[in-house]
Amino acid sequence: MATFAPVGSLFNPSIPQTFQELGVPESLVLNLALRRLLMEGSSSLTGLSRSLRISIAVVDLVFKHMRAQHLVEIKRMTGNDHNFTLSGAGKQLAGERFNVSQLQAPMQMKANNGILIIDDFGRQLMSPRDLLNRWIVPLDRRVDYLTLRYGVKFQIPFELMVVFSTNLEPSDLADEAFLRRIHNKIFVDAVDPSSFDQIFVRTVQSRGLQAEPDSAEYLRKLCLREGGTELRASYPGDICTTLESIGRYEGRPPIMTKPESERATSLYFAKN
Repeated sequence: MATFAPVGSLFNPSIPQTFQELGVPESLVLNLALRRLLMEGSSSLTGLSRSLRISIAVVDLVFKHMRAQHLVEIKRMTGNDHNFTLSGAGKQLAGERFNVSQLQAPMQMKANNGILIIDDFGRQLMSPRDLLNRWIVPLDRRVDYLTLRYGVKFQIPFELMVVFSTNLEPSDLADEAFLRRIHNKIFVDAVDPSSFDQIFVRTVQSRGLQAEPDSAEYLRKLCLREGGTELRASYPGDICTTLESIGRYEGRPPIMTKPESERATSLYFAKN
């Protein structure tokens, strides 16, 4: 007949009584004790043992270390237990360590349930290949993995829309396998003269700028002359912003005249 040992006797480790048995550096336990005292205001050996979930013997070692460095002040005794608070030096040290341990979420975690835009893709300090390799798993599995400075790794949801914006050739930035993971691709082409004029009119009206009747046509010709053979949808807004900057610098309202248009366009396209 088979016999079984009582369940409680299968695994019953002893409670660590020293830092060596605990397997945690003394500096880390001291850091945790300082932060706990800073949050609670005051504590005792028993209370600190309960909140940190370590033995009284280990807490007593930490307490003696803090007392030797004048980090705590004893307020009273309750039986054989000390009731203490942080001293001025202890509060300063705890505050410094608490601030150092503050963690900030990365951009993709802040953008969860929203949109993360990586603008001018391909012009970052990190190479496009390294940056894209970082996003392969999150884009494919919709989860991301973060690692804290002390080695803890955990999973977070990756519920966001990632937008890569660039004016470089996609084939120069990523291979075909990664481009397939970006399901939707939108090519923003140059605009025709009619669309350029409409964008200009809307921009001038929305900003309340004064413009001559033929300003749209004149600016269009300037952009073709200074900027090349294509008209970009961003030209009207950017050049109007340059005009407004000139007006603020010279202390006058901006006006869209032919000389002012030529001045702003030459500045925008870096032409003499």
